[in-house]
Amino acid sequence: MKLTFRCRDVGVVCRAAISAETEEELVAKIAEHAAEAHGVTELSETLVDYAKTKVRSDDSKR
Repeated sequence: MKLTFRCRDVGVVCRAAISAETEEELVAKIAEHAAEAHGVTELSETLVDYAKTKVRSDDSKR
């Protein structure tokens, strides 16, 4: 199952859509994107937990 996270879903003005097969891989990719594109060098547990609430699976409707 493919998981997708979009920055815009957490209120960030960004068109990025990040996808991965596992939650762990997705969180790592989100952290990498946040550092490179948004200057966020560390994601707190609170931010990670919030981001996880916005993740969509390939079988969910948008």
